[in-house]
Amino acid sequence: MLESVQGARDAFATAQPLAGDLGVEAMLSRCLTGGVLNTSDLAQALVGLAENDPLAATGLFAAIAQQLGPLDQRRLTDDTSAAAAKSKSPSISDFKLEGATAQDKKDLQASIDYLSKTKLGAQVIATAEKQHVTIHIIRDGNDRALGKEIWWDPKSALITTEGGVQSPALGLVHELAHTQANPKTPIRDLNNDYDNTEERRVITLIETPIARLLGEGLRFDHRGDLKEVTSPTYHEANPAAK
Repeated sequence: MLESVQGARDAFATAQPLAGDLGVEAMLSRCLTGGVLNTSDLAQALVGLAENDPLAATGLFAAIAQQLGPLDQRRLTDDTSAAAAKSKSPSISDFKLEGATAQDKKDLQASIDYLSKTKLGAQVIATAEKQHVTIHIIRDGNDRALGKEIWWDPKSALITTEGGVQSPALGLVHELAHTQANPKTPIRDLNNDYDNTEERRVITLIETPIARLLGEGLRFDHRGDLKEVTSPTYHEANPAAK
């Protein structure tokens, strides 16, 4: 292990021209504990560097990885991926907002942070961000989606037919999921309470799994009553069966 540490130290020194005046020796020293290389701390340092100088960070990572054994290489790769994912917290900046007040923006960010606690929620949001979906803020609870635009009320929750309450945030991810429908898949009307195949897809494959993880009310149809709330993440689980 000490050989790996020395190799990593040499790699930092070799990559010094890439890093400029970053104090790479000091950065490496902070990643050593009792002579053992802490790949988690090193990953954090590399990700921090990448925010200001991606090229330098890439060069450092490659140089260090070449000096490490297979196990430490894998640990450094995994730790760096995890640190990079954590550092890019989802933001409202990649969405186009229409009719949003300062409070609406706070409610949207709170909803994004809340939904991102689940892997599926984070995936839907990330895709919508890349597509620069337009979010129209409304006040009547008539959430809906059309193409790459959605209309969303941050203070309108849904009382399900099961008796639970779904947060406005869950309504947000529901509508965002509609913007990601496969355009080649035709929407067919259904003779049941889901109304059509697209609503059934979003409810069963997106909404329900996220609701379960976040402890929200569940629904098995495209039905429900509106409930005005003060928080975009307010929710209640389904009542216990009697």
